[in-house]
Amino acid sequence: MTRGKSIALSTFKLIDVKSIDNMAKKKSLVQLLYEFSEVHGDRYCYGQVSDVNYKNNKSKIPVICKEHGLFHISVWNHLIGQGCPICANIKRRISNTGNVRKRPKLVCGVGKNDYEGNIKYNKVKIQSYHTWEQMLKRCYDTKFKEKNQTYKDCCVCEEWLSFSNFKEWFDENYIEGYALDKDILVKGNKLYSPQTCCFVPIEINSLLTKTQKLRGDCPIGVHFRKDNQKYFAYTSKNGERVNIGCFDNAVDAFNAYKAKKEEIIKEIATEYFNNGKIAEKVYNALMNYQVEIDD
Repeated sequence: MTRGKSIALSTFKLIDVKSIDNMAKKKSLVQLLYEFSEVHGDRYCYGQVSDVNYKNNKSKIPVICKEHGLFHISVWNHLIGQGCPICANIKRRISNTGNVRKRPKLVCGVGKNDYEGNIKYNKVKIQSYHTWEQMLKRCYDTKFKEKNQTYKDCCVCEEWLSFSNFKEWFDENYIEGYALDKDILVKGNKLYSPQTCCFVPIEINSLLTKTQKLRGDCPIGVHFRKDNQKYFAYTSKNGERVNIGCFDNAVDAFNAYKAKKEEIIKEIATEYFNNGKIAEKVYNALMNYQVEIDD
């Protein structure tokens, strides 16, 4: 394939990734306006909302605050409780000066929920808050880290200790059903940040998960059987175990595992990229992924 064709293909795949979110089923305009009224009552007017400016949950629509006039907001943010920015600023000033609103406790002792909108919709936490909360738990919950040693030295960047900052990045990058990953773009990375994180299909996220407690003192992908004093290499693909072979020593078993694992990673990365399910930067990181004996 020529270089020109390669660039064109890459661009096409990136466009496909951005379009995934648009495939969600669109509510009718009548249903949407009804849900707005359930959340906000009669606080706002929606006379300018139409099928022309409402395409999906990410569409920015014109809403009229009865007190401060016209503003634009995404459908999803309005559904989860966000509204007029002027009203929100006034509420914030009153809260800060008059101590009207009780300030929330820090999440896991470090995370600040400074978002003005609701974090629950129909009694369920919104996906951005759930993801943020679980990220903080992996890094700062002592009991969780005792049971999951792979997160022992993980931390969250200063910017993302603020939920409103994390939510802004989340809303721009999230793909429905994908998992937040911190170490595909930068192997061995321990820091959750906008520069190091991406959203990937759960299968790819699981593909690189390490299970130290299952293999004991053996290298990754290797298991020692006492009954025959042999080293067995194995991995998984599409949720099924792949037996690679048995060997007389751990190094040979690991080398066989390494070759097979990297082959599977490249195969799955190519399949997902060709189907427009991962971005080019994720594809490139997976194609260059190297399994190390001390992983």
